[in-house]
Amino acid sequence: MIPQPHNSLDDLTIIEVSIVIEWENVLLSELDRTFLMLKQLKKQILEFTHTVEVIVLFNIAQIERKTIEAILKENLYGDSPELTHYFRLIETENSHYFDLKNIGATHAKGEIVVLLDSDVIPEANWLNEITRLFFENKEVRAVAGHTYLTCNTFIGKAFALGWIFPIHQSKLEVHSNYKYFKANNIAFRREVFLDYPFPKLPSGVTRGACRKLGETLHESNITLWTNTGAQANHPPPSNFEHFKMRALAHGRDKILGRKIFGLSFLGAIASLFFWVGKRIFINLVKIVSKNREVNLPIWQTPFAFGTMICFYLLSLVGGFISIFFPQYALKHWQI
Repeated sequence: MIPQPHNSLDDLTIIEVSIVIEWENVLLSELDRTFLMLKQLKKQILEFTHTVEVIVLFNIAQIERKTIEAILKENLYGDSPELTHYFRLIETENSHYFDLKNIGATHAKGEIVVLLDSDVIPEANWLNEITRLFFENKEVRAVAGHTYLTCNTFIGKAFALGWIFPIHQSKLEVHSNYKYFKANNIAFRREVFLDYPFPKLPSGVTRGACRKLGETLHESNITLWTNTGAQANHPPPSNFEHFKMRALAHGRDKILGRKIFGLSFLGAIASLFFWVGKRIFINLVKIVSKNREVNLPIWQTPFAFGTMICFYLLSLVGGFISIFFPQYALKHWQI
């Protein structure tokens, strides 16, 4: 267990909110982002009017415990004796992204469990907004925040328009939408998440659980609300290796994930071609029509379109390789 802040809560304190952070995405991102995330989280916890605990989970095969302890102490609680909250560091074996989140919920003491990724930086007032609906209405059981892509570089602007994340939302609103949410910025009532954890994916498949969980919640008449006031920013691929890995894994998960979820191989292939064609078309429309929203100069729009075409064509390659060499794809393309 991480050493507690000087005036940490005792075991009799009622925890209202548990923030669960996976320590895996940070391994592919820039560590500076995680420093900023922790410092922003610290600031918001200090301003928060409800009791909070922070639970960080990691895979002992990926990183040493003492490395994370040092980072947390320096950036989250080390110089704040007035910070009266619990901090726990939990090690796991053979657990990855969604597993870490599921395990974190089983350790949570709070009625509300908030999932935040190690490479996602929350905006001001994020903690208030991701939890506000729960305190206002006891019937609210799941709330997603709004995660957008950081777009202060060319690659960020291209991916902001063409990847899986929406662009920054200036209009703050609350609406129901079970079809779209990201695991990096979402909250559940604890009993709901324990009853409906992220589904187990095929070994090696890294994405696809959000769609499946969204469908399960919808079928169980559990409304998933989205509060765009709970905004956080996600990084684009940090280098070419990260770009390539995400593209190949994207295609692999489309093939293997959809087959596991009920499609035949032929159906999955057809779905893969349709998805790639759809994404390229949507990219063209968005990059041409929304380039000003991310401050992308007109002369850069062809290059942005070309970048995203390369990404989705690599995804197509990843899908086909996964058909003939699934074990290779599962073992080597981890994100």
